[in-house]
Amino acid sequence: MTSAVSIVASNDNLTPKFNDYRSRVMLGELPSDFLRIQLLESQIYNPLNAQLDIQQNPNFLGYFTLTIAEAKLIKNSGPLGLLRMDPYVRFQVGHVSYETPTATGGGKNPQWKASYRFNLFKGMKRIHIEIFDQRSFTEDNFIGECNIDIPREVFEGQTYQHWYSLMGREANANENQGDILVIMSFATMLGDSSSSFENPSISNSPTMSSLSSQSNSLGESNLPYAVEDIKTIEEMFPTIDRQIIIDLMGKYEGNKDIVVNCLLQNSQS
Repeated sequence: MTSAVSIVASNDNLTPKFNDYRSRVMLGELPSDFLRIQLLESQIYNPLNAQLDIQQNPNFLGYFTLTIAEAKLIKNSGPLGLLRMDPYVRFQVGHVSYETPTATGGGKNPQWKASYRFNLFKGMKRIHIEIFDQRSFTEDNFIGECNIDIPREVFEGQTYQHWYSLMGREANANENQGDILVIMSFATMLGDSSSSFENPSISNSPTMSSLSSQSNSLGESNLPYAVEDIKTIEEMFPTIDRQIIIDLMGKYEGNKDIVVNCLLQNSQS
């Protein structure tokens, strides 16, 4: 019994008193850097430096611009075969993949006029394109697909446009489902090539004349991005003026990732 009391007493002696705890508390205003992560200058993301790093990559080829213009489909795969289709395009080049906006009510003659620019590296030579009909209550319906090898003329600096056949997947449906108009261009450096819509052979063609006549089309803005890109960034930064976003997209040649990073850095500073 005596030994138990002595143990408790010894433990009490080892426990700091309340006043000891209180004396260790720092009173007053917290320092400005309290609980804040301090990044070195080398750790801060700089979009310009990142782009220079990409250009110095030995596998980097240049900047590839792909425009999904329109399609002419043979069958109406809308619900019950009566309602007009709402087609959209999904494409992939290497590890890069995008989806165009949906051509609501586009039916068998949808138009997207969506242009995308991205970094092209060695091995990225083939484009896989799929068209789907967007459904509200069921799985989106597959329409057709095609594989495109980037033509040699594109790498030689030419703007290339061509209608490509869309095929079905199933053996009994492996027939032409329609055609899609694709426009391609390539530049080794940003600003080396103009928009594909500035090429006289394209802008004067009957197929593309309707594109250049619209005020919000890429033909007038001469920028390699869709209007949806501006809307997407506006939703992310509702307090940023639209013109600032447009100016940044023009400055960075339609690279949405760089523009978003710039706006994030400014909002945090």
